[in-house]
Amino acid sequence: MNKRRISIFFTILSMAAMALPNGVAMDFGAVAGKILTKEYSYFSMIPLGYGNCFPWLSVILSVVVLMILFIKPDWTRLIDGCLFVSVLGQVLSWILFSSFRLTALLVVLLQLLVLWIQWRNKPPNGSFL
Repeated sequence: MNKRRISIFFTILSMAAMALPNGVAMDFGAVAGKILTKEYSYFSMIPLGYGNCFPWLSVILSVVVLMILFIKPDWTRLIDGCLFVSVLGQVLSWILFSSFRLTALLVVLLQLLVLWIQWRNKPPNGSFL
């Protein structure tokens, strides 16, 4: 199997993990001294409405990576950049919004796997994009 097919497979797998309903945790105000935590999918607009734009950024960049892999798979630097920003956004979401969940860790690990596959199999001459 070539790196393009493997990268497409793991990108689709990460997007399937994003569709799970417990990917993003949101903490809401204290009710009787307790913090109410609700979980949402990456595709939900509720975290975006409360200012957590990082899950949607990850979704959009994953779609961009998937489109590039289908159309122009030799644009490795663009793919690498999108995946790096997506992973960085997830880590920022965990830090700023305390939204860490195992599903989010799975998404990050799958995206890091695609990034590693892209880095490992770089063409010797490289490409501009």
